[in-house]
Amino acid sequence: MDITQIMNYAVNYYHANQPYVIVVAVLLVFIFYRSPKLGFGVLLVAVILAGVFYFISDLSSMGASSRQKLMDSSMKGPTGDDAAATPEGSDR
Repeated sequence: MDITQIMNYAVNYYHANQPYVIVVAVLLVFIFYRSPKLGFGVLLVAVILAGVFYFISDLSSMGASSRQKLMDSSMKGPTGDDAAATPEGSDR
């Protein structure tokens, strides 16, 4: 993923959820002010969780895509040589 795509996603997320982002930013600044060690720990955990959630969403979207392709191919039915070998009125 390109850094510009990540920045565009972050800016779009900020515009869509501005009050929540401001509250989280103020909370992080407060935590860093009170205890920098705890602040870096919280930031590290947040980055790791964001990576895990991104990985899970990426895997689930690939699974949904392949499932849709499989369903599309099974709904089309036999084509080519298979269609000629099985007559339409046959129960086999």
